[in-house]
Amino acid sequence: MILCTVLILFVVLLLLVWRKRLSPILKKSLLLVLAASVFGLLSAIGAWQAPVLTEGIRLARNPVGEGDYEQRIVARTGKERAELVLTVPEQRLTAAQEQQYLAAAKEEITVEFPGENESVDKIDRSVVLRSSYQSGLVEAEWKFKDEVIDYRGNIVMQMMPEEGIVTEASVTLTCGDSQSIYRFPIRVYPKKLSRSELFAETLIQVINREGERRGTQYLTLPEKIMEIPVTFSVPNNFMPEKIVLFGVIVALLLPAAEQNRQREKKKKREKELLLEYPDIVSKLALLLGAGMSLSGAWERIVSSYAKGKMKGHREILPAYEEMCLTVHEIQSGAGELKAYQHFGERCGLQRYRRLGNILAQNMKKGNHRLMELLLQEAEAAFEERRSLAKKYGEEAGTKMLFPMMALLLVMMTILLVPALLSFQM
Repeated sequence: MILCTVLILFVVLLLLVWRKRLSPILKKSLLLVLAASVFGLLSAIGAWQAPVLTEGIRLARNPVGEGDYEQRIVARTGKERAELVLTVPEQRLTAAQEQQYLAAAKEEITVEFPGENESVDKIDRSVVLRSSYQSGLVEAEWKFKDEVIDYRGNIVMQMMPEEGIVTEASVTLTCGDSQSIYRFPIRVYPKKLSRSELFAETLIQVINREGERRGTQYLTLPEKIMEIPVTFSVPNNFMPEKIVLFGVIVALLLPAAEQNRQREKKKKREKELLLEYPDIVSKLALLLGAGMSLSGAWERIVSSYAKGKMKGHREILPAYEEMCLTVHEIQSGAGELKAYQHFGERCGLQRYRRLGNILAQNMKKGNHRLMELLLQEAEAAFEERRSLAKKYGEEAGTKMLFPMMALLLVMMTILLVPALLSFQM
């Protein structure tokens, strides 16, 4: 929360003091950091207003029917620390299920209960306990004499002899209005646990017993374990910090993304300019050959483009847009010679600069060689356009290679998997 507040104040102060000096992209980055900090602060305030632990030892239980939920907690006592995942049960009422599955549930328990152990006569590992059997139609409530096994099936550290102890497991099976208690003897051997494991196991056992209480709104965590005081806290998920970090990363990447977008935009414009160049030169040569003046031919091409754009028959083409600017420049009194030179400079490509120089020199020396130069330029431009079309075709083929390989892999999988399955059968 403190980090979010400091970042908000810093960014706001920076925007207020240097708002005239900051570039637009830097302003966007700072606004993004500000938004991430605000969301992080709201997340921290929400977590503070709705604490998971009430009074430090209470976990709220869901109302009946909404199910259990898991909550991570950290328990500390002195130098010992245990991070646990607790299942907080819902507020439970007595439930009923159907009678005819009781016998089948007993057989299922007989097969599953030993788990990885050799048999019920040698239990030195966790046993398999389930709260329901027969696809949930039979509910089960387990109890163990001497409390040597907890409800998860784990062996609880007790003072047991090395040869183990013989005890009894009992499970109350409920199905509808009928109940059946299934009891069977087991021999449990001691399981060596470290001090931390003993602390965690004992804590879970005490909390599980508390969870069995009915009619309580909270799960009350113990204040002492083995006569040692225990304190609890909820692990920090660092959500506000994660939100701020995400915003900072995006803000740092935003200038690079903007630069990449500008590069792609420039590449697209240059590509369109190269493709439009042969048409412009050939149209100029054709109109000049028909007896029109250079300025008249230029205005004729621009007028045709503008009419097509107004009717929606043409898309916006950068070269023709620059020609429109050249017409406006001439009409404003800048002079044809400078206007044609500016046209080549605005387009930025070598071919357009050469065209602008050819037209400017024509204004100085006359039209006797202009037709010849334009025809040569058109022929060279069409040849370059064919080369570009071939190059773009090869690039398109390369881009299609990966989807085609992926499609081939999918088709091979569709054909081979049924064949392999039938071969195995």
